[in-house]
Amino acid sequence: AGAGHLFAPVVRNPEDIRAVVASVSAMPVNIMGAYPELSIQTLASLGLRRISTGGALARSAWNSFMATATELAEKGTITSLAQVMSNAQINKVFSDVKVR
Repeated sequence: AGAGHLFAPVVRNPEDIRAVVASVSAMPVNIMGAYPELSIQTLASLGLRRISTGGALARSAWNSFMATATELAEKGTITSLAQVMSNAQINKVFSDVKVR
């Protein structure tokens, strides 16, 4: 019905991904690519042309937030903050982003 790509969010087995890509060869396939065991390079080699992360990046941020909050509550320290990006680093990342 005029779809520009096939979104198959829960397909994560490489053989299944390859089969889905082969079955709809006329259009790009997009999966939810937030699986640690599947690298972007691996997914691309299976024929995927789009990879979505869904809420994975937000969950990763929440993981860091909760680890720091737990450390503060339980130990009274926030040593994990030694690993965070500085404001200058964050500003540089966003200033380097080019809108297409």
